[in-house]
Amino acid sequence: MANNYTPTPDELKPRASLFWPDKLRAKEEAISVIPKLIKTQDKFISILDVSDSSPNAWIKVLGQMKDFPANLFLKHLMVLAA
Repeated sequence: MANNYTPTPDELKPRASLFWPDKLRAKEEAISVIPKLIKTQDKFISILDVSDSSPNAWIKVLGQMKDFPANLFLKHLMVLAA
């Protein structure tokens, strides 16, 4: 006989771990782009602010930034578009 019981989130919450252990967080940060996106969000927004002067101004600024690669800019755009 199959057990069709599915607990609700409220029933699971008292038994759940509601944080990431340091070891797991460090491992995830090493492979995930999300922490990098969070750290560079202000820089991304500042690049977009430059585009107010002309539609292509962001391209010139992005080309001059050594610590903000184009692929990271593209990932920010993908998140923005989602």
